[in-house]
Amino acid sequence: HVEATVMQYLPSKFGFGVTGYAYKQLGEDSGAGADKLRVTAGTDSLQAEVYSIAPLVSYATEVGGTSVSFKAKYVHEFGAKRMFENDAVWLSATFSF
Repeated sequence: HVEATVMQYLPSKFGFGVTGYAYKQLGEDSGAGADKLRVTAGTDSLQAEVYSIAPLVSYATEVGGTSVSFKAKYVHEFGAKRMFENDAVWLSATFSF
């Protein structure tokens, strides 16, 4: 799993950027049913991979003297192999203490 983000922060405490990740399963599945699933799927491998890209918006402020950062991103996955592609909205808040 590799993840990267490029951000531009503005004096207004807002930030805008792009983030994304690449996920590639390195080892083969070995749990109960893995062999049966390989046969059913007609594949030699169950190793999964997927890629994503997302716009990212952040806002930094203080709440009661504590630094708080809010982030929102819309993640779009593509290029999936042996797994589902997803679209998701992520909202997060980070507090410094």
